[in-house]
Amino acid sequence: MAAEKIKIATDIYAKLMKHKMVDRNESVLRSYFDDTQVHDLVQHIARSFGTIILEGHEKLQLISDGKESIFATSFTHLKEKYSDIENKKEFYLLCNILMIYLSEIDGDLTVRSRYELRGLSLFRLEELVTNVFSYWKEKIASEEDYEKKWSMNIREQVEFWLSKDLKDDSNKLTPSMKNKFSIMKKALNLFENEHLLNVILEGDEHIVYAYPELFERIEGLFHNYERYTMLRDVIVEAKRRKEVEVNGSN
Repeated sequence: MAAEKIKIATDIYAKLMKHKMVDRNESVLRSYFDDTQVHDLVQHIARSFGTIILEGHEKLQLISDGKESIFATSFTHLKEKYSDIENKKEFYLLCNILMIYLSEIDGDLTVRSRYELRGLSLFRLEELVTNVFSYWKEKIASEEDYEKKWSMNIREQVEFWLSKDLKDDSNKLTPSMKNKFSIMKKALNLFENEHLLNVILEGDEHIVYAYPELFERIEGLFHNYERYTMLRDVIVEAKRRKEVEVNGSN
């Protein structure tokens, strides 16, 4: 009996390893929910491989329990998966863009419903990123220890972003480092490839729609990372101060 349950647990974990997300109604998961011993064995296997099983409303997610990044993946691992990410500077720029996006959708049920139903346009996301980076540029210039205070090395990222044009002349959105829209698409691809969001062209605008699994990951995983909550609060403050400044000048 013990050997049979170990095999069932191993099969369940193998399914999660292969697909990263598995619908709760899949027959292979029945024992995970119905048999406490199988459930505990799967959890033990997950921990032994440095992973976390996030039990969402509709799906189970298998997530790497990474310590180097709030996105639970190291640069080395990401480089193996996405060969077009050339260096750590680019990697951290993409991560900061995702952090700014997450800080915008991370809120109560009203906030979540708004971004699930209406999405967030890339024009609005670009405005948010530019506001945050412009604020950081001002703080770096006025406070010598600003980067050290928040353990951020952002000077080069900020200069790189602010030097870029908004987008090219076409409505085609291609991930690259050539312009702001393309950079945002490259960042969002990291979540889109994990089936956490989708970028859709509606009329003349590209809209980012977050899936329920992304909100579950925010609540069930990211909120447990002190680094995430610290950066989120820094970004929220930067957005608030910059928008007050912009509105005050109008």
